[in-house]
Amino acid sequence: LMECGGSSCEGGSRARIFSHVFAVANMIFRNFVFHYIPPHPGLSITWIIALGLSPYFLYRLVYNLTQDRSIALLSSIVYLCLSGTLIPVIMLFHPGKVFSNFFYIFCLFLASEINQKLQQNNTVNFRRDFSRLVLAVFLSFFFDEYALFILVLIPLFFPAIFRHGRGFAWGNLLLLPVLYFLAVAFFWPAFYRFFGYPG
Repeated sequence: LMECGGSSCEGGSRARIFSHVFAVANMIFRNFVFHYIPPHPGLSITWIIALGLSPYFLYRLVYNLTQDRSIALLSSIVYLCLSGTLIPVIMLFHPGKVFSNFFYIFCLFLASEINQKLQQNNTVNFRRDFSRLVLAVFLSFFFDEYALFILVLIPLFFPAIFRHGRGFAWGNLLLLPVLYFLAVAFFWPAFYRFFGYPG
């Protein structure tokens, strides 16, 4: 638990608690592999995110935006060639940025799905899908603080969602920074104090 508090993990921020959990899981995984073979210097369970899930959801996002499978495939290939994608694969870094990249792509993909269904979606379905998006955005904040910018990108890329959802969409999205502040300022410190660690 102390490892995930931020004082011992690279990156230091307690707000990144979920990426600290994955950093500890990486240590356990690498230690397990080392019993059998010397692992690649950058071997990490986040390879699944960086090389699998992120390009997959980028493909689906770009396809939703363009309706062109060739462009979507090319976008995923280019993404896999970027230094920002490959450096955390080649070298073992804190997984926060890998998850941040993933959540940018994944949340925009979820928003693109909602945007495509606006005409046929009834209010119940819209609120269900938007609630899933809000939950994904909120969870992303606790992997890396860079994910906070997702709050700007969603209405910027998909303004039709907010014209359709009006008060419900804006209200839920704007509530997230407040909940994030309350979690970082009050919930997580109380959580750590409960387990006997400095808050």
